[in-house]
Amino acid sequence: MSAGTIPSTCAWTETPLIYSSHISDRLGCSAYLKLENLQPSQSFKYRGISLRVQELKAQHGPALHVFIASGGNAGLAAAVAARALGVRCTVYLPVVVSKDTQDLLRKQGASVVLVGQIHSDALKACIKLSNKILMR
Repeated sequence: MSAGTIPSTCAWTETPLIYSSHISDRLGCSAYLKLENLQPSQSFKYRGISLRVQELKAQHGPALHVFIASGGNAGLAAAVAARALGVRCTVYLPVVVSKDTQDLLRKQGASVVLVGQIHSDALKACIKLSNKILMR
């Protein structure tokens, strides 16, 4: 898949752009809201992450396993995209992430690994595993 090419089976949703009279009046210019909360993961992050997961599946096939470090929204976008595309997903989270977020990720079929207190701890663990897998 070349850069700028959007596949016909893209996992993300076209979302509406709506005019906001309240914000327009406050700013003195036309203001529009892009309703990215209507994406399957309820975040704009789903657009890019779902496209990347789709590209990787096209390259590596259905055995693809997605790994991501997140505080929540990016991990959820990856989990929802992986589920939609039929591939596995593991999300590394800091231990301080809420149980509700962890449960939501698991509900989408993701494996959840809790590591450290902050995002960078989870990221380091995710990178370490990725490097281990790449060395095989």
